[in-house]
Amino acid sequence: MGQIKGYVEIDLTKTSGEIESIRVDGSEFGLESGGDWARDRDDLELCAGFLFIAFCEGFDLLLSVSIHGNSNTDYNLRVRENDLEEFEIQKVVITEDELDISNLFPNDDVDVD
Repeated sequence: MGQIKGYVEIDLTKTSGEIESIRVDGSEFGLESGGDWARDRDDLELCAGFLFIAFCEGFDLLLSVSIHGNSNTDYNLRVRENDLEEFEIQKVVITEDELDISNLFPNDDVDVD
């Protein structure tokens, strides 16, 4: 499996009303333990899904990717709010998604022994 490249821009609205912009690098996303599944479909192509998480202060970014054969079939980026109050965050908004998953699933089989 390759690495997620690019970045996500986030606007954090603080409880004071101040807006803070942060950037989360794609390399901060890690495959969640138990966050993958796979099955063979009738067409003998692999169908699989993966959940990657970037842990941030007060919230997490969840990236769900599904593949069928060699094609990405689903891509979903969302925010999971955890402890917003503790970090004095009122709202989290994804303002720019520049993540690159094009080399996440290389076509070549890799021996990982």
